[in-house]
Amino acid sequence: LEPGHSAAIATTVAAYIFFGCFMHWIDKDFEWFTSHRHEFLSKKRETNYSLFLSGLPPEMQSNKVIEEYFGNCFSHDAVADVHVALVIPNLEKKVAKRDALVPKLEHAINVLTIKNKTPTHKTKICGGEKVESVPTYTKDIEDFNEDISRDIDNIE
Repeated sequence: LEPGHSAAIATTVAAYIFFGCFMHWIDKDFEWFTSHRHEFLSKKRETNYSLFLSGLPPEMQSNKVIEEYFGNCFSHDAVADVHVALVIPNLEKKVAKRDALVPKLEHAINVLTIKNKTPTHKTKICGGEKVESVPTYTKDIEDFNEDISRDIDNIE
């Protein structure tokens, strides 16, 4: 196209109109977002006033110590609740093992209820004695529950 051709001028004007419209719409959308964001953040919700801490020294990794610390820094009324998330791989492994037993127990109960057969399984993959599944899984889950409860009490 030659400079000053009507097609080039029309394309340029259309581009400026589209650009202006889109910038106007983005501005309106940003105003809406900002007003609703401020409205949401000004609500009295715990998540809006929460602190997430990391790298705490071992002596500070308990709910009571953190609550006392922030209670002394600000005021005891300012601290609503404290929860310290701990890395406890041994407890997590026990919970995972217990959770793996639950579907096995449920399946064994269903086999007993629906087929009216006593389900059995071997205690080891190779060899091992054959035992009834329902009482064995029930006892194993109860043992895991006791171990997990004891570990939780030791953590607190």
